[in-house]
Amino acid sequence: MINLEKMDEILAVDDVVRYVSIVDSKGNTINSRMKKNSTDISQDEEREYAMDLCITKQMLDVFNGPFGRTISLQTTREKTRQLIYYHDYLIIYITCDPRANNKKISEISSKIEHLVHEMVSSPQHDLEIKQKSV
Repeated sequence: MINLEKMDEILAVDDVVRYVSIVDSKGNTINSRMKKNSTDISQDEEREYAMDLCITKQMLDVFNGPFGRTISLQTTREKTRQLIYYHDYLIIYITCDPRANNKKISEISSKIEHLVHEMVSSPQHDLEIKQKSV
């Protein structure tokens, strides 16, 4: 079981954190939360982002052999800063205000990485992973 309460903790890490989403390996959004006063995205946009995240992960997985598994990514776009964490079959996608500087994003990322681990690391979640791999 995924501890969805951690999503609220992720949003509370800093004022610049806007949105958090959990996506499975098939591109389905398991859950998402947005901070109040953030620009809302449509369900179609959310589905599109989720599929893009899965495609990106598949492309990164091609290089797992030579470089090892991708743990996380940080991307800067004109309108947002993106933090992406990979855990087993889950993708945790977080957006931040684009005006946040690199130092602040790095600090936020360190805090969020710990919360992501707590969110997806539980005996129930580990059992679900084991069952999916059989």
